[in-house]
Amino acid sequence: MEQVETYGYFTPCFARSLIGKMGTHSVYLHYVLDIWFQRRIRRQCRGEAYLFRFADDFLAGFQYQTDAEFFRDSLGDRLGKFHLELAEEKTR
Repeated sequence: MEQVETYGYFTPCFARSLIGKMGTHSVYLHYVLDIWFQRRIRRQCRGEAYLFRFADDFLAGFQYQTDAEFFRDSLGDRLGKFHLELAEEKTR
């Protein structure tokens, strides 16, 4: 099995409240983040790309650093379209 280095992950906390019920959060983030990641980000990456979501937090892993940087740059624009933002103190 080939040894692969993995670069970058991000864990945002949304600064603005979405809607009180957990089920509605999941549906909203499924559209804002999950589907977008699968259809746009993963297809543009050179290597492996994974997204793991835990309620309103998530972890994204990439095989190549350039893919992680592309995701980080695109993420702010994507969240901004829905009036959301990353909590920078929780993002690496």
